[in-house]
Amino acid sequence: SALNYGDFRPIKITKNVFAYLRSDPNERILIVLNKSASQSYNPEVEIPEYIKLTSLHDLINGEKITTRNNKITISLKPLESKIYKLN
Repeated sequence: SALNYGDFRPIKITKNVFAYLRSDPNERILIVLNKSASQSYNPEVEIPEYIKLTSLHDLINGEKITTRNNKITISLKPLESKIYKLN
């Protein structure tokens, strides 16, 4: 429901990396995009402090990722995107 109706909050914007949150009362989703066709990136994404985050669940491959201090470093290949559900 957050992807369809949730609030939109950009949390990291660079020339080639864009990360944003979609959230509603039931769920929070993090989307991270690499817009470069030739370069990989490993951006550190910081989730706002008001969200008490312990882990992320990758909605594409099912991987569970533990976070520390609401920060996560994400590996992105050229033109790759990742979608996470925040837990």
